[in-house]
Amino acid sequence: MKSGGTILVVDDDGPTRQGIEALLLADDHHVEHAVDGVDGLEKARALRPDVILLDIMMPRLDGFETCRALRADPTLAHVPVVVLTAVNERAWIARALDAGADEFAAKPVSGPELRARVRSALRIKRHQDALQSMLRMREDLVHMLVHDMRNPLAILHTYVDILREDLAAHPARGDLDEIHQAGLRLQRLVDEMLLVAKSEAGGLPIQRAEVDVGALLDGAVTASRRWSLERGTRFVTQVEGPPWTLQVDGALMTRVLENLLSNAAKFSPPRATIVLGASRGEAGARIEVVDEGPGVAEEHRARIFDRFATVDLQRKGVRQTGLGLAFCKLAVEAHGGTIRVEPGAPKGSVFVVELPGG
Repeated sequence: MKSGGTILVVDDDGPTRQGIEALLLADDHHVEHAVDGVDGLEKARALRPDVILLDIMMPRLDGFETCRALRADPTLAHVPVVVLTAVNERAWIARALDAGADEFAAKPVSGPELRARVRSALRIKRHQDALQSMLRMREDLVHMLVHDMRNPLAILHTYVDILREDLAAHPARGDLDEIHQAGLRLQRLVDEMLLVAKSEAGGLPIQRAEVDVGALLDGAVTASRRWSLERGTRFVTQVEGPPWTLQVDGALMTRVLENLLSNAAKFSPPRATIVLGASRGEAGARIEVVDEGPGVAEEHRARIFDRFATVDLQRKGVRQTGLGLAFCKLAVEAHGGTIRVEPGAPKGSVFVVELPGG
């Protein structure tokens, strides 16, 4: 078995292809040929090469369009492309790089240069393959953990519900209610772990439908009612203008707003008023959560949504709710929107979600 990589040479000139093959065989690579861009795309999809050497000037489909097609194909988007060009103009090289090329080599081909660029591209590909393998392993681990946690949680919910019903008038009923709420919070965390993992793998499922904005806000408030019971928090919804709708995943956006409301209630004093408002303009819809908490320092406002900064921010006393805000960012961006935090007036914070449409 060859220790090198599989290299696809896409060039309409036969002697050039043969010369490149002779050079690469010295490094123990396996070399395949394609005579133009169309042939190159077909062979790339069949072979899944480690590196593609791509001529620019070819019939039927030139190197620029071929490179764009490679980058548009999810199965080939991460394959390094080294363009070969006899045109020594910066504009052509820039155009090739803009099309998605990773490296370039001048023609006529210099043996040491070409072999070095192929080795460099092959290192990149192997690092990418290792990273993708690690991401798949992590996703598999998250799925396994979520599955293993859901089963005991389901049993816990079942028995707690039975006890709550049987002991409705018992002094321990309040303790059972707390256990029930803690189980629900843990269930939400488990669900968010799975959704974050799917989002990182590029697969966060979005099921868009026409959703009434007023109903969306009311649903989020209903899902956050435990804060009214525990801390006397008052939630107020404000929807600008007559009833209107958004094309969103209703369940996902309800969870986003519930997370923002819970975050606001957690960091506001007891019996605080939290305002959940929605308005629309030419750019789309704007949804705000206005709280009465201590606010977020300017230097932390961007990082508060970063799941990797959670522990560091908690150590510094910055408001954070585990995966909650990181999940909100992923879900909002999956809808094509943005999320940020602004200072309130005269105090508190305003969490702003902006979505296209509306």
